[in-house]
Amino acid sequence: MKHIYYILFALLPSLVFGQERIPLHPVWNGMEVQQTVKNLEIHTISFENSITKYRYGALPVFTAEINLPPEWHACVLNFDSIVFDTLQTYKLTDLTDGEFLQDTLLWHVEYEEQTARIFVVPMISEEDIIRLIKGLTITVNHVPADVPKNSESREVFYADNSVLRTGDWYKIGVVQTGVHKITYENMQSMGIDPASLDVSKIGLFGTYSGMLNESNFVSRPDDLTENAIYIEGADDNSFDRDDYILFHAQAPRVWWYNMFSARFEHRNNLFSDTVYYFLTTDRGNGKRITDSESSTQQPTVEVNEFVDYGVHDKDLENLILSGKEWFGERLTGDTLERTYSFEFPNHNTDKPLYLQVDLATRSFINTYYQIFVNGELLIDSVKVTKVSANGGLYARSSSQIITFFSDSDAVEVTVKYLTDDLTSITWVNFVALNAERYLRYTGNQMTFRNPASAAAGNISRFNLSQTDGNEVIWNITDR
Repeated sequence: MKHIYYILFALLPSLVFGQERIPLHPVWNGMEVQQTVKNLEIHTISFENSITKYRYGALPVFTAEINLPPEWHACVLNFDSIVFDTLQTYKLTDLTDGEFLQDTLLWHVEYEEQTARIFVVPMISEEDIIRLIKGLTITVNHVPADVPKNSESREVFYADNSVLRTGDWYKIGVVQTGVHKITYENMQSMGIDPASLDVSKIGLFGTYSGMLNESNFVSRPDDLTENAIYIEGADDNSFDRDDYILFHAQAPRVWWYNMFSARFEHRNNLFSDTVYYFLTTDRGNGKRITDSESSTQQPTVEVNEFVDYGVHDKDLENLILSGKEWFGERLTGDTLERTYSFEFPNHNTDKPLYLQVDLATRSFINTYYQIFVNGELLIDSVKVTKVSANGGLYARSSSQIITFFSDSDAVEVTVKYLTDDLTSITWVNFVALNAERYLRYTGNQMTFRNPASAAAGNISRFNLSQTDGNEVIWNITDR
């Protein structure tokens, strides 16, 4: 039996962002030279009411504080109406910590209760030249909170006992998302006598939908719930040698649709590489996968494509042996480039692929990296600023997002680290891709989804081609 698994993601209605616009018109002072207690010279430039922040060294920083409404929790900054000062120009080497500058604005936001403080360095670097900004507008977009900050207490009800309290249970570990099969022989290896089973009482329990939320406010199931399964040959209520169980299971890594970026993004489980499900032979309630009739309504949307995704993300190394962030392969020494292979059969060559490469670098000199796709240079010489041997920052993160076109279903992403320093190290955090594929069956298991089809009021018809009529489609939106 061949199986196709169909996922339908229901989208929320369009959200309205709160916005604030902050004008910035720095009045620049000239270059100043200051003497430190160790008789070192610091060359700085400032503007009226500027401050300094440790993360930006001696660079001048603009700061402003804004109040956040209770229903929002984060800010994203956009910059427009930028006007550069054409009268004052400096070389990067003229300014202490000038190497921190990039060709885009440096900024970050710090939060405390219902306030957000924004920090912006109003200058950029172009080649070896510093360009001062004498005017710009900062647009602050308020991003909806996942969890309300000021929430009233709520009553929570818990099960009196776990379903595992009684009955016979068998633990099954899963490391890959998809449909899994339990055969007669598998049951025997677990110590089960399949011939003696009452098939109606076979059940599979599990609740995994990703790592538990780090907020205690977010509700979570307090006990295992029964999952729908398919049992081949269950009509005679006996489990024979040719019978088997099929069930859909979720791996530790989950994917979710980010409506703000319109991309699928992944989340790893930081604490486990295996998800466990529990098979029972006598406590099941007969929850089975059932047939569903196709809608008789006239479709308003014809779906001939779907969004596929892939990622290379290995948790191999924790850089400072602390915290929850893990990184993958190293680029250092004799290994300064690595290639990661992906396959997107029948992808639409007229639609761009979306690529995100996330890295971390530790180097005491400024270094660079390049990104190639199928041998073609896609991103050239991204600068990663050095870290200080005596500073609190161990490594700098760097992330590049880009779209590109490819005539090939095979996509090879190469990350090349550019450095002559044998002690410099770049770690690959992840390489992730989104691609649009034609809805053509490629055999075996095939998962497809199309977020745009689930907009409010849509009646969508998925047109799956290259089939022979023996395929089975499962809707696993609600497992």
